[in-house]
Amino acid sequence: MDPDAQLTVTQAAALARVSKQLVNWWRASGRITAQRRNGQWCYRLADVLNVERATRRSPQSHRVA
Repeated sequence: MDPDAQLTVTQAAALARVSKQLVNWWRASGRITAQRRNGQWCYRLADVLNVERATRRSPQSHRVA
């Protein structure tokens, strides 16, 4: 997959196996950047995968690696 591919919040959540709310929280908290396109947030694939990996590895995470 192209690391620069643009994903909707639904696509990003499905790919990272997290909720849409968590993806939006990542954006709101500054962990990930997004651009508005056609009235919805779009996320770069590589950014989604990087923040998901960092979240999973965090000692504060409740997710299983």
